[in-house]
Amino acid sequence: MIKNIGGAAALALLAVLTWWMWLGRDSGYRTDVNGNVTGPYEAWQVIGAGVTLLIVLIAALVLRVHPLIVPAVLTLAFTTAWTIHAAGTDDSGLFAVGALLLLVGLGIASAVVTVGTRAVLTRAS
Repeated sequence: MIKNIGGAAALALLAVLTWWMWLGRDSGYRTDVNGNVTGPYEAWQVIGAGVTLLIVLIAALVLRVHPLIVPAVLTLAFTTAWTIHAAGTDDSGLFAVGALLLLVGLGIASAVVTVGTRAVLTRAS
């Protein structure tokens, strides 16, 4: 039980740090020569965050944090960090849509990766 509590706390911290490292310090939008506004994130930032979260998730499972805890904590911690920041920088209220999409998408993706990783780890042992 202590291992799972410590693992969950470490996982939450790593998820928030992943958000901050890749996305949290960027809130600027850019306008290209055609007047199109993009941002605040570049594709490489989102890919970097995704790959980092994947590594963190797999590491938590290899270290035997309970497989029900891993996707839930990872998803909630990352989504919460993103949502708090987005809510403070968005005047339109559309951050709520982004937060819901992030929650559902990251939740499904992390659950699928957890099932696959557990299957590999079970066969390997």
